Amino acid sequence: MTKIKTTHRGSTMCFLILWASINCLRAVSEPVKLRRACLDRTTSILTLSIETASDNCRSFRYHRVYGREDASSPWAKLAENNTLAITSVTVTLPNKKTWELYISTFFACNGKDSLLSNHVFIDDKAPGQFEPDSVSVDLNSQLMTAGWSIPKERDIKGYSLFKYDGLGNVLVSEVTATQNVFTVSTFDTKIGGNKFAIAAFDSCLNGGLISNYHSPILLTHKEDANFWCSKKSTLTWTAYLGWKTENYSVWRFDSSQNKWFLLGKVDPIALNNTTGPYVFVDSTFTINSSVLYVVRAKKLGETTSSSSNSVKHRYTHLQNNTATTQLYTTSVPNPNEIEVVGEWWWGGVGSVATLQKKTLSAWFDLTQYTQQKSFAYLDKTTKTKNEIASYRLLRKNDCGFADDSSCVHQNTLLLENNRTLKWNHYIGWICSSTSFTYDYTIERKMGSTWNVLNRTQNNEWFIPNDHYGTAIFRIVVRNITNPKLLALSNELSLFLGYDNQKDTLLIPNAFKPNGANPVFRISNPAIGPGESTLLVYNRWGAKIFEGDALVGWNGHQDNCVSSPLAIPGIYVFRVFADYRNKYISKEGTILLLE
Repeated sequence: MTKIKTTHRGSTMCFLILWASINCLRAVSEPVKLRRACLDRTTSILTLSIETASDNCRSFRYHRVYGREDASSPWAKLAENNTLAITSVTVTLPNKKTWELYISTFFACNGKDSLLSNHVFIDDKAPGQFEPDSVSVDLNSQLMTAGWSIPKERDIKGYSLFKYDGLGNVLVSEVTATQNVFTVSTFDTKIGGNKFAIAAFDSCLNGGLISNYHSPILLTHKEDANFWCSKKSTLTWTAYLGWKTENYSVWRFDSSQNKWFLLGKVDPIALNNTTGPYVFVDSTFTINSSVLYVVRAKKLGETTSSSSNSVKHRYTHLQNNTATTQLYTTSVPNPNEIEVVGEWWWGGVGSVATLQKKTLSAWFDLTQYTQQKSFAYLDKTTKTKNEIASYRLLRKNDCGFADDSSCVHQNTLLLENNRTLKWNHYIGWICSSTSFTYDYTIERKMGSTWNVLNRTQNNEWFIPNDHYGTAIFRIVVRNITNPKLLALSNELSLFLGYDNQKDTLLIPNAFKPNGANPVFRISNPAIGPGESTLLVYNRWGAKIFEGDALVGWNGHQDNCVSSPLAIPGIYVFRVFADYRNKYISKEGTILLLE
């Protein structure tokens, strides 16, 4: 440069202009670069991503976008922009074809549109389909996780994550990371059907094909029905969905030893079962300990694996609890009905209790209980006036073997011979497991009330001679040790003859159906059933009742308590009695009280 130096003023100015022009040309060293062309196929808006050139001499004028829809079409100017430092240009295209595009940039220093960018085509090629490495259940959080490797395509902007809801794919989220943890509301690992899929999308938001479904293992656990016999429990799990599995390894964590144990492996190919479910039986646990089960699936030919949900369980020795298999009473509440009361508790999930009755020398089942509880069973197969039945409660354990039995209980049968009441001793409270003290109460029914006549520990009682007429007796077996326990015998009806010394006819003058004297009837120890008649008339002379005078009238039509009650007031009665060559006739009025 020193050789060009001159002292002439005009020559110096020319040199400076030449020097500036050279520098302007050097300032724009390369053209604009187009990175990609993305087309929104809904709006047909094209977006060009640009890397702009520098303009040190500040001579930039404009960018012009040119494009053609195919190789045989002429180039068309699509847009012009006079800002140098732009990173993108948008253009609305007339159609959705795969246009070819470039940009021409004009600088004043060089005086022509000579700086042309590279050519690009609209990017409408989506990333290829790829599969996640695995979906799994995190051991600590029990949330479903998914992980995947970066696909081979260079332009991957992110990943769309989907779940199958039974009808189709539902977009869960879009992420840029290569793994994701899902909430319980999205994928609940305690239930099945958690199907996950993934697809990549590029910078132009072209979405790739969705992957195959992947589902983690769903593990369940159940003790055997006869657990206390077999000491076994069963693990059942579903197959991993998404890739072929080489094997499933079953793991158990024992809290007592604070250690993981590999229990075994299941080969689905060897089993010729690649779709599941799979079963593993564990019998190596420790009773009265807590455990945690997990199953892991290993991908065929690779190291990739997936974990199931974990299942917690505590094996408890229920035999430490007190077992109860007991009958309390056998009672006769009504003719030909025997109520058997008892209870049973424990026995394991497979235990049952069977109520049995003995006929002749054989026991047969009446009913079976599978739920632990107290019970009252009504047996209607015994003739309580002349039969004694034996009952017992037999409990079988989980193995189906007889494990325990109650004491044998019998009903109390009351009989009579020459005014002597006799009954069998109560059987059931004298066995070794239930040693109780008890006695017998003899009761006679007077109207609707049972009156106590005597209490004894013997099993017979002579009816005193001052008892006459028709009498109904029963025995109440009372447990002195436990007063809540009592059993009733059958009711025995006897005719005890007449009291000739007490041939006195008593007729009340009033009665109250809902009161203390609810029945209008006569009383005479010398008159027996069927030897007297009572007739009742209203004030108009209409007969409203006729029947046995010893039974009487209760104030209702037809002597039925469900029928309407007669109108309170005065009624006329007549009584006839014909007994032991004696005939009497009485008449009068009776007041029916409200």
